[in-house]
Amino acid sequence: MNKIALFGFYFGALPMHIKLWFRTCGYNPGIDFIFVTDQEIDYPLPDNVKVIKTDIQSLTDLFSERLGLKANLYRPYKLCDFRPAYGVIYEDILKGYDFWGHCDQDLVFGDIRALLTEDILDAHDKIQPFGHLCLYRNNELMNNLYKEQCEGVADYRDVFTESTHYAFDEFRGIDKICEIKGIKKFKSEDFFVETWIFKSRLADKNSGVEDGVFFWENGKLFMAWMQDSTIAKKEIMYMHLRNRPMKMPSFDILSADAFFVVANGFKPKEVGVLTEKDMRTMNKPAFLYGEKKLLWWKYQKKIYGPTRRFYRKIKKKLAGKSKS
Repeated sequence: MNKIALFGFYFGALPMHIKLWFRTCGYNPGIDFIFVTDQEIDYPLPDNVKVIKTDIQSLTDLFSERLGLKANLYRPYKLCDFRPAYGVIYEDILKGYDFWGHCDQDLVFGDIRALLTEDILDAHDKIQPFGHLCLYRNNELMNNLYKEQCEGVADYRDVFTESTHYAFDEFRGIDKICEIKGIKKFKSEDFFVETWIFKSRLADKNSGVEDGVFFWENGKLFMAWMQDSTIAKKEIMYMHLRNRPMKMPSFDILSADAFFVVANGFKPKEVGVLTEKDMRTMNKPAFLYGEKKLLWWKYQKKIYGPTRRFYRKIKKKLAGKSKS
């Protein structure tokens, strides 16, 4: 069986549902999760979850040393641009693994390897183009692929040393390099649920299902929907909540055998039971969530972003004048 390691990074106060994330990691014993954080974790974790405690400055020093340049980690989100280089940065940790990858913490995992089969892994060198979950074959070619110079792709030395966010871990960066270099890639949007950012209820962007119900049972994750007056369902590998704030429930979700994932949190579920009433009640919208998110996005796009870019240009011009 292919051996897999997945990196997750989180700096600052951990999200309320992080214990649930750890739990769904634990139900995937065929994968090792390496969690890098500056936070103390003083509760038991699954055997396949390993924690590396560090801080941004120490991480910057490590990245600079391993990559041979002055890494710019001016804020934690910039870590996304360094993801394609984890195979080089953490070469010592990754010895013995067939694949390494990265994942976000706003995911609820199902049974990953039930869908990500050995046949898929054996036939491809890169699994999925998405930043929230992606795998690379652990070999010399894939670990150093980010260094390739390709038309239309930013040079990795600029990406790693500048404060600008390049989305180098996705379509504009490493995935475009893979395409140009003919790397054997696997992509499937059927494997996971990508929730809509601007909708108040949970809706799957990939399938177009807007009235779905999502639930976890004993390590398996499902999406259900009404089809011709009957309940249809399919197993999914994970769902991406896209930083949706999720409240921890009053029931003991960390020992529950099943639960629903709803618009703003989690609700208890009876194992093996899914009723029409559940289909009506377990995907109600979170009050004004989508509307508030859309308003914030418009503010950033039309006011905050342009203003910030304007002041950066002025600052750059003034710096140029002072040098001359």
